[in-house]
Amino acid sequence: MDASTDPGWPRLVDEVQRAFAGSPYRVVVEADAIAVIADLADARFLGVASVRRFRSVYRTRLTWKAPGRVTWEDAEEVLEWTAGVGGSLVPRLTGRISGMRGRVAKVEFRKELGVDERGPGFPVDYVFSTAEIARPLKAAVERAGYRSGLATTTIVGIVAAAVGGGGALVAGVVIAVLAATGSLPG
Repeated sequence: MDASTDPGWPRLVDEVQRAFAGSPYRVVVEADAIAVIADLADARFLGVASVRRFRSVYRTRLTWKAPGRVTWEDAEEVLEWTAGVGGSLVPRLTGRISGMRGRVAKVEFRKELGVDERGPGFPVDYVFSTAEIARPLKAAVERAGYRSGLATTTIVGIVAAAVGGGGALVAGVVIAVLAATGSLPG
């Protein structure tokens, strides 16, 4: 069985589309997934002695796993670059691409002054909370009679954090014991 043969899948798709109708967020339906996308910023503009590009997209994806079950994964992608001259009039080019996947809970804002095709102003100006997508999406999932679980990437992240945290704790205890017994070299 897949999403196309799950009798509840069309209801989930409908509930999600209704939950975000009239909102600034896009709903993209695929054969076995539903994504809610927030295009937070996509700006090219002139800054102080520079040309800048900033793009930020946040996405929550529900993927069908079994009748009445979906996995939930959040993802954020940021692209940023600047070309211009530095303080000593040396040409410079900097850039950053970042992303994260798993479950994300955050509130962020960003405001950048610059000049774009509309003139001087704030070409990047937004406030966003992941709850703006998570709350209505969770309600839509529940109304459709579905349960959501963690995506594989989220589970791997939790395990890695637990292993790393456990290793740090053991190392801290070993150092404390060595220091207490006077066996710490140095």
